[in-house]
Amino acid sequence: MEWTMLLTIFWDRMPDILNVKDVSKALEISPRSARGLMEKIGGMKIAGKWMIAKTKIRTYFEE
Repeated sequence: MEWTMLLTIFWDRMPDILNVKDVSKALEISPRSARGLMEKIGGMKIAGKWMIAKTKIRTYFEE
């Protein structure tokens, strides 16, 4: 399998709404960096937790 196929399979298994832990794990960055990224690209703080749509992250990295 190619790397892009593996990444797509992994990405498709993730939930549609991601939290800091999910973003941190997927991008292999620290939770603090994940929060900063989420805030920068339009994440929302809901009930004390940062959340972001998976499509927003994908759009950010495809541009």
